[in-house]
Amino acid sequence: MGRQIEKNDFAEPESIGKSQEKTKKLKWRILIICAVMGALLVSVALLAIWLGGQEEKPPQYDYEFYPTYQGNIMENEDYLELNRELHYCADANGYGMTELVKEGTLEDFDPAVRFLYGYVQAILSGDAVSYNSFFSDDYLERNGEQPSFSPQMVYDAYLRFYKRETDSKGNVTVIYTLEYCIYQNDGTFRRDIGSDMSRLQYLILKESPNGNFKIENIVTYHVGEIVNQ
Repeated sequence: MGRQIEKNDFAEPESIGKSQEKTKKLKWRILIICAVMGALLVSVALLAIWLGGQEEKPPQYDYEFYPTYQGNIMENEDYLELNRELHYCADANGYGMTELVKEGTLEDFDPAVRFLYGYVQAILSGDAVSYNSFFSDDYLERNGEQPSFSPQMVYDAYLRFYKRETDSKGNVTVIYTLEYCIYQNDGTFRRDIGSDMSRLQYLILKESPNGNFKIENIVTYHVGEIVNQ
């Protein structure tokens, strides 16, 4: 004869619900802690680069590049099907509303965003002279000018405000993150990403007293490493 089933042989539904709720809360706490720790590590590494003048060479990658596209990239049907808009988020955490930055809506954005829209357009058009004009003299002295490069088929471009700082002398630094892919990358502009890849970059801008901007530094995130350019 089988044993009689007792009440305690099964957990009460309420107890199960409470247990699941506790497990769910624990998972969320772990995720939040991991996110905070990751952001802290990035901030510490960036601070070391900005304040300490840390110079590191980027890792060497061995990507295969496409032949340079012959013709007008704006007539490449495969490229035209991709998301070629510049998306902008003003929330430092990246959770705010994302807007499209376009020629017809530039006046709706801050001067720094308009400045960086022009920067991206210089990459897309393959205009090395215009591209180099976005950088400060100090940056160009450290890194040299960008040699000529072909028009880059940029897509999935995301720009995000990161932080704004004013030092004791009144110098203003504004930092944005930029990430984008290059369709059929030919390697004439960037060789640290392959085709259809992206790599997060921190664009460090200096604002002059008259409200103009120059890129003082670019810090690129390389698989767990932050590398100063």
